[in-house]
Amino acid sequence: MYRQILESIQGIEIYPVMSFVIFMIVFVLISYKAFRMKSSSVEELSYLPLEDNHGNIKK
Repeated sequence: MYRQILESIQGIEIYPVMSFVIFMIVFVLISYKAFRMKSSSVEELSYLPLEDNHGNIKK
């Protein structure tokens, strides 16, 4: 049933391709940003899950 409905829609084959292209663009941009981060920023962000509301590191 679904196959017949999807085959009857004109131009539907472009949606999977566009979804993949958008995914790849976002993935590449996020990867680029992650690799370009300074080590001091990475170190600061690595402590975030361990901090309480006042900036103190929990032990």
